[in-house]
Amino acid sequence: MTAAARCAPAWQLSRKAHGKLRGEAALTGERPKPAPRPRDRDGTEARIIQAAAAIMARDGVGALGVNTVAREAGVDKQLVYRYFGGLEGLLERLGTDLRLWLGDAADAEIAGSGYAEVITGQLVAHLAALRANHLVQAALAWELVERSEAVARLGAAKNEAIRDWFAQVRATAGAPPRGVDATAINAVLLAGMHHLVLRARTAGDFAGMDLTDPASWARIEAAVAHISTAMYAAPAATIDDA
Repeated sequence: MTAAARCAPAWQLSRKAHGKLRGEAALTGERPKPAPRPRDRDGTEARIIQAAAAIMARDGVGALGVNTVAREAGVDKQLVYRYFGGLEGLLERLGTDLRLWLGDAADAEIAGSGYAEVITGQLVAHLAALRANHLVQAALAWELVERSEAVARLGAAKNEAIRDWFAQVRATAGAPPRGVDATAINAVLLAGMHHLVLRARTAGDFAGMDLTDPASWARIEAAVAHISTAMYAAPAATIDDA
């Protein structure tokens, strides 16, 4: 053993002895560098999206920022830029994620036969999903009171994605009855449902309806179905049609 070896501390001798089993590492004294850990990009993106959705539902769209989202997701903020290009890209990605806005309806088979049955089913399902989805409620509320760039970008992406989805619904439903302005009727029904759901979050009642009572919502669902079915019922055949 050399003089240098005799003077070396015990931990250093142990490392060198162990290094003999590692080939070149024994000659250089260098520890092999660990292989970089592979990143689960899909998993990280999902965490970032879920974090942004949680912030929106809890604090509103105005609370979204790269730093707040990264902190909520438990990731480095650089990953928000790398995977989404920043806050703008994240907002657009959120808007196009139909499961955030439609729930199970985004993937569910479109049921029914004929315009009245299909649209009525979708309206009633949308009301139930909206009541259960605090994220959508928060987004609707912010769209009413704020027109910031973030809200506008999120709303535009969301509306485009929902329009594309509704085109599939229309393809299954077929054309509405002749002479019926389906766009206006659907807008009125959706606006009424949105207002009642948001009203339940604040005042808890509307026009004599206790919006904290499940029985009231059963009545509202029945009313929506009745109005939709009545408005979209095919006109009765006449002698001239025969």
